[in-house]
Amino acid sequence: MFQSLIHGGLAGLLVFSVTVCSGQETRVSGPPKSEPQSEVGSDIGAKIANENQISIELFRKIMANKAALDSIVLVDVRSDSENSVSIIPGAITKAKYEADPKKYAGKTAVCYCLSGGRSGKYVKQLKAGGQPAVDLKGSILEWCKQELPLTTPDGQPTNKVNVYDNKVPAKYDVGN
Repeated sequence: MFQSLIHGGLAGLLVFSVTVCSGQETRVSGPPKSEPQSEVGSDIGAKIANENQISIELFRKIMANKAALDSIVLVDVRSDSENSVSIIPGAITKAKYEADPKKYAGKTAVCYCLSGGRSGKYVKQLKAGGQPAVDLKGSILEWCKQELPLTTPDGQPTNKVNVYDNKVPAKYDVGN
């Protein structure tokens, strides 16, 4: 009974009013949604599957943790002409992902494209089909803005990136 009172009380707190410094009342629905950053462990794939996007910072924490890395698959949803120039290290193409879905069953797909439009749509498609998926916020443009490494599809380091304009730091060779 005590537990049901706690749950009932917490449910009542989901909609509450807060008076801000200006004295105006602001209506807030539920607590702010935040990334599960407290601990990156082997269950991080399941934790992030309920999110729509994850930050590059959280993704980098996942990449640094072998057990966590095993719970996700990084999927590049860009065109063949784009991902033939470079990819985020460890990524596979959308075609490779779709060719062997059983191989990636139980893993959360972390998807990216150039800026997030195509990968966001693909995440919605995967989720509608029951596959856990999340969008990498900012996609490869944000990755490059943070001057993070890229590789060729065969794993060789590169600074080439296929973008439609020069909105990446000077260290990258725009390979249109």
